Amino acid sequence: MGTTTATIVDIPQLEKTILQMAQDCLIVAEQYRDKRLQGTATDEDAETFVDNSVALETLVKLAYDNDSGMTTETRMLLLGIESQEVQLMLPLREG
Repeated sequence: MGTTTATIVDIPQLEKTILQMAQDCLIVAEQYRDKRLQGTATDEDAETFVDNSVALETLVKLAYDNDSGMTTETRMLLLGIESQEVQLMLPLREG
């Protein structure tokens, strides 16, 4: 998924942690999407997805705040993760 080591080398550790948390949320979204498309998603899967979706939304809010103190690189990477999540979930919205 989207980030490379070269891209995040100069990003402060806290921002790297935030990006990793966002990536982890994206992985949960992908797993949930796959289970839903296969018809195997459980109520627990849905609850986990919602919890992670809220967590991702909270992290991404930092990217929209120009005064968050985050580097531009991190803000752009978070917005990219948000975009990836939207794309991942499109099949569920279309079907």
